[in-house]
Amino acid sequence: MKVFLRKIFVLASAILFVGLAVEAFIFVQMEGRCAHVLEDWHDLIDLETDFVFVGNSRTAGHVIPRRIEQHGLRGYNIAYDGFPSQMGADRLDFLLKNAVPPKFVFVQTDLSFLSGDGKLENFPMKDGMLRFFYLDQLGINDYFREYNNWREADTYVPLLRYKGYPLIFFKHLVGWNRWNKKEKLGFWHTDKEVGFQLESVSDVLPNQLSLCGIDSICNAHNIELIGVTPPSPKSIYKPSSEAFRTLPSHMEVWDFSALFDTCEAEYFYDKAHFNLRGAEIYSDSIAARFKSKLNSN
Repeated sequence: MKVFLRKIFVLASAILFVGLAVEAFIFVQMEGRCAHVLEDWHDLIDLETDFVFVGNSRTAGHVIPRRIEQHGLRGYNIAYDGFPSQMGADRLDFLLKNAVPPKFVFVQTDLSFLSGDGKLENFPMKDGMLRFFYLDQLGINDYFREYNNWREADTYVPLLRYKGYPLIFFKHLVGWNRWNKKEKLGFWHTDKEVGFQLESVSDVLPNQLSLCGIDSICNAHNIELIGVTPPSPKSIYKPSSEAFRTLPSHMEVWDFSALFDTCEAEYFYDKAHFNLRGAEIYSDSIAARFKSKLNSN
């Protein structure tokens, strides 16, 4: 029996050692790299910026910080693809714990980001995040424990979290670097053929918007919060006037929802996203409004 237990111990130790060795190799290979668009948390550490944009893909893929920078103020886009406002609050909180607070925070004020309670029950596949969970390398585990598919074992058992995700494991193993968002200050864009036209619009709109504490975070750090409503076909993602009144009364909201009203087929490729030229026009529109604000102060 002792011999059997000894063999089991040796085997388990060997597996653990191999797991740790692979983890170490992955860490070296992926240091400063991103294999997925959601894998940019390390870029926020020690970030020096004067204003940031918070939102989902309708901000991450549409707001070009370099076209918005004014009066020597530097910008960064920390928006996160596919998530509503709770993730925006988490990302902003992480930034403020690891970098100098910006002067301005621009938050996406539309229904795709602020409707409902701002939370997701399920974190989609944890893709792009797997390598950071082990031993909480970046201090982000607490932001993900609330999701139903979180496993605490991901933190302690080498390679366990890659089970079922061989492609992500391979990307990390070879140090693939496709989504380098830092070069473009957090902006990323996947361009597609345009021509989308919305046929019908729902009349049922939520009358409550959830910032999930983004306003409280800004108040605690003396940051000015500004809402920005992106364009959408027939303004389908524009909140109602009643919903806008649930936002803080002191908060400015810049409404660009009708920017492409007469030429949607020229810019949109689906009901939420537009092409690169549209992103440039949208960013320039924000820049003009920002410049006017700074000049009036």
